[in-house]
Amino acid sequence: MSPTNASGKQLTLAPNTQNTETALAAPTDVWSALEKVAQEASLATLEGQGRFQKMASLAEGITRLREMITPEIMAPVMALQGTPLGFRTDKDGKGGYSMPDVKEALIEAVLRGVYPVGNEFNIIAGRAYITREGMSRLVSEWPCLAKLEIDLGVPTMKDGGAIVPCTAAWRLNGLPMTLTATIPVKVNAGMGADAILGKATRKILKRVHDRLTGSKAGIPDGDVEFIDVEPGKALPATAGEKMGFPGKD
Repeated sequence: MSPTNASGKQLTLAPNTQNTETALAAPTDVWSALEKVAQEASLATLEGQGRFQKMASLAEGITRLREMITPEIMAPVMALQGTPLGFRTDKDGKGGYSMPDVKEALIEAVLRGVYPVGNEFNIIAGRAYITREGMSRLVSEWPCLAKLEIDLGVPTMKDGGAIVPCTAAWRLNGLPMTLTATIPVKVNAGMGADAILGKATRKILKRVHDRLTGSKAGIPDGDVEFIDVEPGKALPATAGEKMGFPGKD
């Protein structure tokens, strides 16, 4: 028998989830099963596996999540689209992305370790982009890490961008650690100082995360532009700030 939610409506599950291990009898169990698969297939969990084993494990995890995340599961996710408490997109002013597109971005985001709440990822050009908020949580929740402090210097303006001196300090297993870098930030027309520092914060957090994980392959870096999916119709440079992405980079 298919499981039902609190209102008695049947929940659609993939055939391979209907077994004794993941017999889902209530919405809480559905979320637990999804959490289990996301954790097992996350990039952090797969770190250290051989290249082919990692490929197979990741492919299996993505396939299972695609099957398990039904329209019923996606309903609350879609309600979070375009909200600062959920996740923002570069199409918020145009009705947002379709459910299949959001589902793919959601799967990528959760496998990278972030949540679909708290603006931890955005959807830009149809892809998941890990935000400053997402990077901050990933770093701050690292095991045995404490007293993380980020110090940003005064930006030096250059043609088309800025250079921001940054220092990150933290304790790992009680030992003091520091990372100092000069962060280049792309500056769009009309971008204020807060947005520049927000981009620099995201980038220094990304470098701290790379140091902690020992890998630069987990989360992409770089400046992300706000673009329209219609060819030749780029959004104005200030649109990103107007839509609430001051720390998007």
